[in-house]
Amino acid sequence: STIVQRVSLLQDGDREPAPDSVGATSSTIVLHRGEPTTIWVINRSTEPTQVHWHGVELESPFDGVIGVGGMKAGPTPPIMPGDSFQVRVTPPRAGSFMYHTHVNDIRQMSRGLYGSLLILEPGQEWDQSRDFAYLAGETPDFLASLNGKQGENAIPERQLEAGQPYRFRLMNITMGGPNLRYLLTRNGQPVRWTPIAKDGFDLPSHQRNLETADRHISIGETMDVEVKLNAGSYALELRTNGGTLIASQSIQVIATQTVDQQIASALLPM
Repeated sequence: STIVQRVSLLQDGDREPAPDSVGATSSTIVLHRGEPTTIWVINRSTEPTQVHWHGVELESPFDGVIGVGGMKAGPTPPIMPGDSFQVRVTPPRAGSFMYHTHVNDIRQMSRGLYGSLLILEPGQEWDQSRDFAYLAGETPDFLASLNGKQGENAIPERQLEAGQPYRFRLMNITMGGPNLRYLLTRNGQPVRWTPIAKDGFDLPSHQRNLETADRHISIGETMDVEVKLNAGSYALELRTNGGTLIASQSIQVIATQTVDQQIASALLPM
């Protein structure tokens, strides 16, 4: 049988990515609520594939579930090698979602055919300095990873400003990690964050309460949290239910200066 080493869905602005480009995970795709959108999925692999848009309400046959999606006279087809498929979607709501292959899932997903799907409000830009997507997936060895990485500080360090709000989008599209835990820690202990959305739905105000930053995110789930931190060193961690570290990212939170403090700092003698 054909062995797929690596497959991924890549987006490079308005340009078609290079034929030999491939990533550990697929690109983050950003859409907008209410905006009619066309996505061309081109199959450059050597076997059939298809893409399912997880949690998004869209018309068949574009949902990507072969043999189930579509209509009796026009079911969702596989995308054959060298062929393409036009996905038409008008997202009905903003939120955090995922997409993944729906053909030979175990092999193709473990080799990178999955990614984050962010749907924003009309006219909103994705502010990558304040809005972060974390996606638990799997490696070709069927081991859990975070944004395609494994190990302590595997994800490049991030700097934040103290007291400022940030959005962390926590997702799980693994096939064998139903009890993975996301934690935000300081000196090894969880701090606190505020849940603001679940599975692409904004939470009502009475559910937006500060809680310990230790959340189980099961397979197919997403959870958005708002984070405000004091100055110091922190870590965003993905762990097994038993506590084994899968991957982490060091986060340095810098104290913000007032305008007067900035002026004073600039006028200090060298």
